Amino acid sequence: MIKEINKKLFENQLGDIPLLIIDEEGKIIAANKISRRMFPIISNDISFYDMFGNLISQNIRKSIFESGIQNRIFKASYKIEKAVDEDIEYQITVSPFNSHDEIQYFVTLIPLKDKYHQQNVYIYKSDLDDIIQDVDLRNIIGKIKSSFPFTFIGKVKVSNEVDTIGFPIWVKDANRKFVLSNNKFASTQELNNNEIEGRIGEDFQTEISKQLYDDVDAFIKDTANSVVIEKYYAQQTQGKYGIKISAESPIYDLDQNVIGYIGFTKYMDEKDLESDNPVAIKYINSTKKEAQVEMDDILLQTSPEPIFIYETDNLKFVEVNDVALKLYGYKREEFLQMDLTDLYAPEDIQTLIESSTDKSTTGSFSGPWRHKTKPGKSILVEISKSSVTFRGKEVNINVVRDVTEKLEMEKKLKSYKATFDNSNDLIFLVDKSGFITHSNDRVKVELGYSKSDLEQKQFLSIVSDEDRANLNSMILQSSKKEATTLDVGIKKSSSGIIQAHLNAIPILDYKDQIDSYNFTLTTLNSDANRSSSSGQTVVAASSKEGLDTSFLSNLFHELLTPVNVIIGFAHEIYDNIENPNAEQREAAEIIQENQKILIHTMDTAAEYASLHANKISVSPTNIKFIEILDDIQSNTKKSCAIERHRVFLW
Repeated sequence: MIKEINKKLFENQLGDIPLLIIDEEGKIIAANKISRRMFPIISNDISFYDMFGNLISQNIRKSIFESGIQNRIFKASYKIEKAVDEDIEYQITVSPFNSHDEIQYFVTLIPLKDKYHQQNVYIYKSDLDDIIQDVDLRNIIGKIKSSFPFTFIGKVKVSNEVDTIGFPIWVKDANRKFVLSNNKFASTQELNNNEIEGRIGEDFQTEISKQLYDDVDAFIKDTANSVVIEKYYAQQTQGKYGIKISAESPIYDLDQNVIGYIGFTKYMDEKDLESDNPVAIKYINSTKKEAQVEMDDILLQTSPEPIFIYETDNLKFVEVNDVALKLYGYKREEFLQMDLTDLYAPEDIQTLIESSTDKSTTGSFSGPWRHKTKPGKSILVEISKSSVTFRGKEVNINVVRDVTEKLEMEKKLKSYKATFDNSNDLIFLVDKSGFITHSNDRVKVELGYSKSDLEQKQFLSIVSDEDRANLNSMILQSSKKEATTLDVGIKKSSSGIIQAHLNAIPILDYKDQIDSYNFTLTTLNSDANRSSSSGQTVVAASSKEGLDTSFLSNLFHELLTPVNVIIGFAHEIYDNIENPNAEQREAAEIIQENQKILIHTMDTAAEYASLHANKISVSPTNIKFIEILDDIQSNTKKSCAIERHRVFLW
C-alpha cells in the first residue's frame, strides 16, 4: 500500500488536480478530494478502467501496461462516461513509478476546457539527467551529482557554472537544507545566496510553496523517483500562455541511498512549445537505465530463466528474480543476505575460483556447473555471465539454465543406444509407412545388410512372400496402438530365409498418433533356408492351369511399395494442413477408404495365390447360412459401390 506520506503530495498540495494512484491491475489505491467530487463512481472497490466504455477501456489498459514495461509517460484525451459532466474531454496523463518493489501509476485527469488553469504532475523512474534535453542543464546536473557531497573547492567550481544557468536551480542535502543555489533562484526569493544556503525552505518560502516541496521531498526520499510539476501561466501578452516546469530528483550514494535533492524551475512560452527547440523535459523516458541493466523493471521481471546479480569484488548478491528463488528454494530476503559461494558445496569452491576467471563471450552459456539448493539437493546448471555497472557497482549478471534433467536424459539415451547397438536381437526403426529409418549392428551380422542398404527401404521388401500380406494387414495398415507379435520369415541379403519372432511396438507422437514403429526380431533358428520335411528347399511351382503363384506374390510386393509411398505422402500432406476445409477432409476420407479397399483386394489376391499353390489347407465344415447373410450383404454393397452398381434385395 502507498504510504500516508505519499498521499499528501496530491491530496493536500495538488488539490486542484483530479489525481489518482492505481496499481498494475488498475485498482484505485488512492484518490484526492476533487477527483472524488468530479467522478462519483470512484471508490477503492472499482477499477480505473470502469470509468470508460469497453473499447476505450481496452485501449487505455493496453497503453498503461506498455507505459509500465517501457518506463514512459502515457498521454491521451478521452471522454469519461462516469464523470459529472460527460460531455467534457479530459487529458489523461499516466506516470509509472516504483513504490517498494511494486509498479504503481500516478493518473491526472485534466478537463481540456480548463487547460490553462491547471497544473500537471509527472513521476519519472529515471533520474533528471536521463530525461532532460537541454544539454547545458544536463551537464551541470551531472557535475553536481558526481561531486556531491561538495568539498569547499568543488562547491566553488560548481557554483560558478550554476550561476551561468538562466533559470532557478538548487541543491539540498538529506536534511533538506539548501547547500547550493544560483543567483536566479536567490532573486526569486528576494534574497542572496548566503541568506539561503544552510537553511530549509520553511524559513523563507511561502506556506503553500513550502508545504508542496516538503511533500515532494518526502515522496522522492520514500520512492527514489523524480517529480516534475507543469503549470500553465498567463503572459503579459493578452491571450497568451506559457508553461512553468518545476522538477526535482534524488541524488544517490553508492548504496543507492538518497543523500540529497537537485531541482530547477524553467519557464517556456507558447512559441517555444510550438517550435522545434528542445524543451527542458522530454516526456518519453530515456532507455539509458535499461542499457545499464535496470533489471527490476525489464529483464528481471520478464525473463523466464533464473537470473541473479552479484558484486564482482565480494561476490555478494544484489538482485535476484522470482524464477531463481524458486529454483534454489530461498526467500528473497534470505538470498540477498548470501553470496555466490553459498550456491556451491565446499568441494566445488575450487571450481568457482576457476570459473571466476572465465572469459566466455557475453550471451553464451558455459558449464555445466554444480550448484546446491536450500534443501541440499545438487543441480547442474549452465551460466551466461555478463559484467556491467549496476547501481554504481561493478557486478556480474548470471543467467542460469537448469540442465539437470537434460543431462540425465542424455545419459539415459546413451545407455539406450548402447543396448540398441549391442543387442543380440535384430532391431529396426520403421516409419508409419513401413520404410526403415535405422537398424542395429546385429542386422548386418545376421542378414548381411549394411545400414546404407536398408536406409529408406521398405521393411516388407525383406519379409518372406507368404508373410508379407499378414504383417502388412496386422501392423502397418491396422492403426493399432498396442504391441503386436507374430512369427515371420526374413530374407537374407545373399539367399535364404531365417525365421524370427517379431515384436512390433508403435511409437506415438504428441497427438497420440502413430509416428513410427520399433520392430524387434528374435531369431527362431539358424537355418539359412526354410526347408521342407524332406530337407529340400521349397520352390514355388506353376500350376497345371498356368497360374504362376510366385509371379502373383512378386507382383503384390511390387505394387505394395508404391501404394504405401503414395498413401504415406497423401497422409503427410493432409496432416500439415492446419485447418482443413470440408472438401479437403472429404478427399482425405476417400483416400483412406480406397487404401483399405486396395489393400483388401491385394490381400485377397495373395490368399488366392497361396490357396492355388496348396499352401492353405481348406477344412470344410457345416454352417448356418443365415449366420453369414449379413456379412455377404455388407460385402456385396461395398463391391457394388466400388463398381457403381445398384443392389436390389428381395
